[in-house]
Amino acid sequence: MLGAADGAAQISLRKYRNVHKLDISPLAALTDLRLMYAGPADISCLGGLPLERLEIHGGTFEDLTVLKSMPLRFLTLRSQGTPLDYSILRGMPLAMLSVDGKQLVDISFIKGMPLKFPSVTKSGVRDFSPIAGLPLIDLEFDSEAKPDMALLRSIPALKNINSKPAAAYLK
Repeated sequence: MLGAADGAAQISLRKYRNVHKLDISPLAALTDLRLMYAGPADISCLGGLPLERLEIHGGTFEDLTVLKSMPLRFLTLRSQGTPLDYSILRGMPLAMLSVDGKQLVDISFIKGMPLKFPSVTKSGVRDFSPIAGLPLIDLEFDSEAKPDMALLRSIPALKNINSKPAAAYLK
């Protein structure tokens, strides 16, 4: 679907299996891309795009290096089983990050990010200490994760935890 979102170019591709074959040259102004159920994907072809929002749902991809070349502020990666090296995201100016996968156990790469809306679900993450000092507003994680309540209470802007008001969750 090609359209406009807040004056920016946006594309959503569903069940597109040949991401690596995309000729993106005509899309030089694209700022919002959603790839749904993309299958095996080499996303290196996205390099050079001024993407501020990227969502990849259901794909199998391995190399996230190309993301460093983008001014991303909103990123969703819903991989299907392939272990990913999320450390490439370290230092990126992400306000929203949504990642999942049992292979994700370490979120130290988020330390120092301007994250307001992190979602780390269906993961093996148990150490949430890297969120200390972040300007979080909403936080989503697996119910089994059990982050330190004192850590959560130390985040003054935190309004919602797992879709509940933070005050109610922290009782």
